[in-house]
Amino acid sequence: MVQQFQCFPNNTSPCTPDLRLRMSRFLSCFEGSHIEEDICNADIKTCITQANLTEWYDKINSCFNTTASVRAASQQMASVCGKASPQWWPYFYVDGKLLCGDDPCMMPLLPPLCKAYKSTPKPKSCQALGIF
Repeated sequence: MVQQFQCFPNNTSPCTPDLRLRMSRFLSCFEGSHIEEDICNADIKTCITQANLTEWYDKINSCFNTTASVRAASQQMASVCGKASPQWWPYFYVDGKLLCGDDPCMMPLLPPLCKAYKSTPKPKSCQALGIF
């Protein structure tokens, strides 16, 4: 998804803050609070629907359709990650600071993003969590 929407550092179009929030919802749904290598807790269509990304299903799913697509996404991610020198994956920066160093403090991802969100009103998903 990051490659398809060009959500790399300093890229803003088409990767808007709203789209980034939707991507975080997708990730939280798809990987859930318990992550194991090669095991996902939910199916992609359910999580895309819950994250309100349905209109981009074909674009998101196209990442996995061909070896060339997977290779292109992997190369671009490796280039960006190589510059950041992460010690784990996934890793997230919030307000320019690394969120944390292990999965349990990252999942679900929405609460720390909501806490860092400075504008008002906060998104409805943050309000639903009781983070105002």
